[in-house]
Amino acid sequence: MSIKNIELVISEGIKNGKWIYISYKNNQNEITYYWIAIKDIDLKKRILYVSIFNDQKSLNSLDAIIKFDNILSAKLLEFTTYETPIALINKIEKNHEDAKWLKYESFNNNILRYYLSINSTLRTFFLTEKRFGYRIIGSKAIGGSLYVQRMERH
Repeated sequence: MSIKNIELVISEGIKNGKWIYISYKNNQNEITYYWIAIKDIDLKKRILYVSIFNDQKSLNSLDAIIKFDNILSAKLLEFTTYETPIALINKIEKNHEDAKWLKYESFNNNILRYYLSINSTLRTFFLTEKRFGYRIIGSKAIGGSLYVQRMERH
């Protein structure tokens, strides 16, 4: 995985409060694997302050400091969540110049995911509409679901 992808995965993890699965080269040049939840960043030194979980070492998460440049690969863990510190997001957004390496964009991708889910719902419904010969008279999309107000057969 390229550095660019690692930066984007880290940014997504921060924005969406997701744990990240990383492979990491430690100070002894060993490759280790962790789940991390990012709590803070030193933007100038490229150091991450994280909660770290490795089921081979402990069943609890621990606080740790890791170097961004030692991360070999990163993958967002979609089924996970943690509360991203607001101070971290504010730090990144206010220090945009120092955070350039992170490729952090301040818009929220959840909005795009919402529109994609609505689009998928509408597409499914219109395929059903054609197949059964109904026509929508009024509808609205709320929370990723399509609510039909009235339908007629044509």
